[in-house]
Amino acid sequence: MKIIHLLCYTKTTMKIDFSKLTDEQFEHIIDVLILYKTFNKGKDVYLNEKSIKEAFYFMESIKGMLKSNPNIESKSNIELDTD
Repeated sequence: MKIIHLLCYTKTTMKIDFSKLTDEQFEHIIDVLILYKTFNKGKDVYLNEKSIKEAFYFMESIKGMLKSNPNIESKSNIELDTD
C-alpha cells in the first residue's frame, strides 16, 4: 500500500490526518521512522509530522539513488515499490 499518496507529501509541506490511516499505513510509517533512525543514529526521531516528512524524504532520496544506479540495486536486498 502506498502511504506517500495519502500523506500529500512534498519536501516542504505535508499534512497527515492520522485518523484516516489504516493500521497497515500506520505500521508503514513506524517502519520508515525506524529505518530512518537506523541510518541517522545521532538524530532525534519522533512520531510527528516533521520526523515523518524527513524520513519519507530520506527514503525517496535513497530510492532515487538506487534507481539511478542499477549496480547498487542489484546487489542489495532492498525491495522497492516503484509504482
